[in-house]
Amino acid sequence: MRRLFQACLVLFSFLLISVSLPVSAATPTGDVWNGHQVMVDSSNKLVSWIASDYPYDQVMEWGWNYIQNSVPNTSAGIKHYLSYCCYFEPAGGNSNWYHNPAGLYASFVDSLIMAYPYTGSATLVTTVKGMLDYQLANGTTPAGWLWGSMPYASAVNGQTVYQGDGTSVRDGANGIQPDKAAELGYAYLRFWQLTGNTTYRTAAINIANTLVARVRTGNASQSPWPFRVHAQTGAVLEEYTANMVAAVNLFDELIRLNLGNVASYQTVRNQAWNWVLTYPMTNNNWNAYFEDIERNPSLTNKNQVTPMETARYILSRENPATVDPQWQTHIPALLTWVKNTFGKGPFYSAQAIDEQTVCCSAYGLGSHTARWASINALWYERTADVNYRNAAALAFNYATYFSDAQGRVKATFDGGSNWYSDGYGDYIKHFMSGIGSIPEWSPANESHLLRSSSVVTSVTYAVGRVSYTTFDSASRDRLRLNFTPTQVTANGVVLPQRGDLNAAGWTYNAATGVLNLRHDTGTSIVISGGTTAPTATRTPTLQPTNTPVGLQSLWTTSATPAVADVMGIAPIELGVKFRTSTNATITGLRFYKGASNTGTHTGHLWTANGTLLATAVFVNETASGWQAANFPTPININANTLYIISYYSPTGRFSYTADYFATSRSSGILTAPDSVSVGGNGVFTRGANGSFPVSSSTNNNFWVDVLLLPNNTSPTATRTPTATTMAASPTPMPTSLPQSSTVTRQIGAGGDDVNQVGSTYEAANPAVWIGDAGAAGSLAAFRFNNVQVPRGATITAARLEFYSVSGQWLTINLQIAGDDVDNSAAFSASALPSQRVLTTARVAHSSNVNWAANTWYPFTDMSAVVGEIISRPNWQAGNSLSIILSGSGSSWGRKFAAGFEYGAAYAPRLVITYSS
Repeated sequence: MRRLFQACLVLFSFLLISVSLPVSAATPTGDVWNGHQVMVDSSNKLVSWIASDYPYDQVMEWGWNYIQNSVPNTSAGIKHYLSYCCYFEPAGGNSNWYHNPAGLYASFVDSLIMAYPYTGSATLVTTVKGMLDYQLANGTTPAGWLWGSMPYASAVNGQTVYQGDGTSVRDGANGIQPDKAAELGYAYLRFWQLTGNTTYRTAAINIANTLVARVRTGNASQSPWPFRVHAQTGAVLEEYTANMVAAVNLFDELIRLNLGNVASYQTVRNQAWNWVLTYPMTNNNWNAYFEDIERNPSLTNKNQVTPMETARYILSRENPATVDPQWQTHIPALLTWVKNTFGKGPFYSAQAIDEQTVCCSAYGLGSHTARWASINALWYERTADVNYRNAAALAFNYATYFSDAQGRVKATFDGGSNWYSDGYGDYIKHFMSGIGSIPEWSPANESHLLRSSSVVTSVTYAVGRVSYTTFDSASRDRLRLNFTPTQVTANGVVLPQRGDLNAAGWTYNAATGVLNLRHDTGTSIVISGGTTAPTATRTPTLQPTNTPVGLQSLWTTSATPAVADVMGIAPIELGVKFRTSTNATITGLRFYKGASNTGTHTGHLWTANGTLLATAVFVNETASGWQAANFPTPININANTLYIISYYSPTGRFSYTADYFATSRSSGILTAPDSVSVGGNGVFTRGANGSFPVSSSTNNNFWVDVLLLPNNTSPTATRTPTATTMAASPTPMPTSLPQSSTVTRQIGAGGDDVNQVGSTYEAANPAVWIGDAGAAGSLAAFRFNNVQVPRGATITAARLEFYSVSGQWLTINLQIAGDDVDNSAAFSASALPSQRVLTTARVAHSSNVNWAANTWYPFTDMSAVVGEIISRPNWQAGNSLSIILSGSGSSWGRKFAAGFEYGAAYAPRLVITYSS
């Protein structure tokens, strides 16, 4: 982030998050940060907003999920983070600030080295590999330059080739930052250890050799390498940076592995480290880290990254005294200096940490607060001083408020964009570090390899067993297990259980499930056990508890899957195909979950060809077992018609029974057909929430169930007549009464919620603007398909509903009209909203209501508009209907609403109530 927000705030100053910012004396229930209700404990101390016993695990999962599954490609066909530092939510627009590739990708490797053994997900490796390969191919200086084979630390936003940021006050064209090159060199070296690909090892050695060739004598105003230098000419652009620990890490590892010119590396490493201990460690001139800061020769702009990462380097040594004889004095002093210099708050006893002297927020930043928390956790691990543990927990709790459940991480609470560094590469890794120090913060009902002194090259999790390989033949590892270990082997040799790790072996704490391991030989580790550790469970109940009489489903509540919990590799949508023998009304759905299937689950009802009919979010879930949710509006379905009911698992975990749909399954009016007859049953799709499930494999049943009522099944009250004749004729009754029905339709495709400003047409953004996009004549258009309202019905109510994903305060004034046709055609660049003939009926909508994050907002009733369309001569139920909103011409008078690309569950809705 960094970064003097001027450029970022040019647009986002109009989208400031509307929150009540934290003050120590405030009532907790009155504060909302980044759209999250602030939560405190009985002592009025901050707890995470995430409803989980393990919120740090959840934040990591959400963040990785966003990077892997939600980052779009640019127009050049590459991932957005390869050309841009950041993105805007909810608009999804590009930042015009400078890119920071070398440091960004190095931080992602830091996260990966911890996340891969923790999750076992090989897709994480593939994601980060794409970053490193792109830097090597598109952002490395020519080998023949004075500073050759060095990665660029900055780039012009949107550029596909990195060559510095081109500004005379920062790196300039072909300017590099040697400290970032060292960071990425260390990352390359560890990525080689992870993958075995020597390309990365060679790149690391080349960087080290350039650093050796260009080292100089440091002093109080000149570091061993300059902060900025012209890569071709060698001209120094900025003399000083305190970030020497990056090069020290690189040289340490090359020396340990006996790679390259070890003697030279040792000399230069000692030169750089002694400079750190002599100067910034004593005078606190922790200056110059961020790629995009302006040159600061006066050394007035301090930052907290370099002192905290220097502290991490010291504490990561098995014996810190070998690198810093005064470590027991230096570490708490650095923690205190950072708190006093950059501290904000505290907020409900949680200390927030800002970024640097010249910026950035009165409320601190999530990544830097999490960094400070992780060093507190490391210091607690060394000292057992509970004050540092508590400080770490409170700061981590505060840092969780910067993330949402979709994995979108805000850099600050008070405006700006979302940074790939501050929200992901330099955010996730600090939570992982904290969990490594305090294992009880990881899920008790799951097995995880939390930390290793070696790079872990493979890992497999199974019931009662964890197996993994390390790059080094000797390492110290820490795991939390959901089973009781009975044997540990290294390359097949049994290691003894011990009371300490003064020799090879393992210790185990049955109360916490934590296993610490030391192996001195071998790289293949197997931990096995015969007893599964108990996990807390509750008897599941359907939600809500007032289940209607006559509700039907495919399976009874006592039915259970063969496998309750499978570790997933990516978020996944899972479903079942079904049909009914009579017309019916779908009220909701349910699914079976194991205890590790956490996160926010969303259910969906689809037609067989992928039209989304309804969405429901599961709330108040139990720890495991059947979970149920009702759709906001019951959905009528037709007999003998194939539908799909599904749910989204953000963790990728699910339950299943193999080969279940080799035969069809029936219950009452419901049938789940066999796979052969319907082209596969038990369906799934990996990807974003609301992805239509189309794949199937081995006839699996993923235990997703529909809840419905057969139509016209309500019993009719009868009684025995008391007389054979009646004294008087009954009052005549009408042969039929008007029936009131409500139909809800939701945008089901990206091309059905669009914007147009002049001739500019936009159909692919994750958000749509409502009102004016900085220009008069702005249009927002919404096409709703399969509107099941009969021709000539009386429209008693009709409204649009929009989902806000951030706090917004601008006033909107607009006009609502309809596409005055019988069956509205799709929008396109050649069939623009502005080309449509509008209904005579128009409705004005004006609102100055502040929008909160994660909230639905209804618009003004537009019964007259909808009524005019469904009264047309050739309208029929099932046709498409389009609503077009036109701005008033008041510049910037608009709000952003979630579009289909943001997530199908949050796309705009049309709700119509009618009688016929």
